[in-house]
Amino acid sequence: MSKRLLAMATAALAAMAIATGCGSDSDGETTETITKAAYVKQADAICLKFNEDTSAKFQALNQQGSPPSVAEQRAMTRKVYLGNLQRRLDGMKALPLPEEEEEEIVALLTATQKGIREALSQDAIAYTSTYEHFSKANKLAQGLGFKYCYEV
Repeated sequence: MSKRLLAMATAALAAMAIATGCGSDSDGETTETITKAAYVKQADAICLKFNEDTSAKFQALNQQGSPPSVAEQRAMTRKVYLGNLQRRLDGMKALPLPEEEEEEIVALLTATQKGIREALSQDAIAYTSTYEHFSKANKLAQGLGFKYCYEV
């Protein structure tokens, strides 16, 4: 009787695994779920890291003794500020998206990418001259509860 019970349990487990797809989607990739709060916390940690790096590099530039030239400001804006902003965005995109408010988060990521492209195309001189490009992204980030991902 125990062999029969074991066989039935094994068959039931196999049927459940087939029915649920073993936690994979149709492409064979494992789908990870995350809550909005966990996404915001992880993304804020990424943003804080790059915000601190950006601030430190701009402070070092401003403490050189003489004011930075326009060319130095432009280079720092492109390389450090917009470069770190792109890396920060890439880190946020690498996180699994929460089902709750997924559309709003995708809109935030899209608006941020658009702001980066606009700032690069206008060859912004200083990072303060890029603010206008990120107004939509900033509003979305604040509305979603981010602490550090809207300081652009």
